[in-house]
Amino acid sequence: MKNLKLLIFLFLFLIPLISSAESQITIKTIPNHNVDISFLRHNQGYSLIESFHKNSGTGGNVSVIFSTSESKFDMRVWVKKDNTEIVYEKFEEGYVPGSPLEFEVYPDWYLEQLEIENEMRTKNGESPSVNLSLNEASENEENLTLNETEKNAEKNSSASEGITGFFVSMKDGISKKTIYYAAAFVLLVALTAAGFFTVRKIRRRSPAEGIHSEIKIRKLSDKIEEGQMSNLEIIEAAEKKIREAQEQIEKIKDKMKD
Repeated sequence: MKNLKLLIFLFLFLIPLISSAESQITIKTIPNHNVDISFLRHNQGYSLIESFHKNSGTGGNVSVIFSTSESKFDMRVWVKKDNTEIVYEKFEEGYVPGSPLEFEVYPDWYLEQLEIENEMRTKNGESPSVNLSLNEASENEENLTLNETEKNAEKNSSASEGITGFFVSMKDGISKKTIYYAAAFVLLVALTAAGFFTVRKIRRRSPAEGIHSEIKIRKLSDKIEEGQMSNLEIIEAAEKKIREAQEQIEKIKDKMKD
């Protein structure tokens, strides 16, 4: 009885080993990057069979031996650098175990650079390169990061310059307008005052009271207080008063001559 149980146990233990098949899986990718490989049951979502974590080394190759009793399997590959995902690929065609399989997992920028380098090598009569060197790959990653940073910096700089330029131009416009009206107002007040004092001087010299009654000057401040006139109206009113004062002065001069 004991022998029968032992035979049954060995039979159940050996059947999976006999039915399982090994597959050599090779991943070609960027040199010196971390590669995570997950083998999954076919068409069952993320139903994990086994996973591997390797480094691609200077050659950019990762090779593992995968064994399973499943009739088909799928695979997912992550390529990372310093825990940052560089590229991620799904292979879900239902691969049959037992034969060696090879996959390529590259980011687009790496393939473009590799194509350019191979074209240059072909023109120079050299054999095409399978992988870029570690320095070239690192430089490409750094350039990609720098380009994105520069684009973001340019956008932020353009937005800041636009806002700053708006406020500066607004400030300049207000300053020029204020200075213009202030200067015009001061000039008109000065002219009005000069006309006023001139008329007073003439009135003191003239003995005729009829002449005095002909001159009537109204203060500009009274006009401003009554209507709270705008700057343009103040200027026009002041100019009108000056013209009237000048006309009165001319009349007085004519009468004095007579």
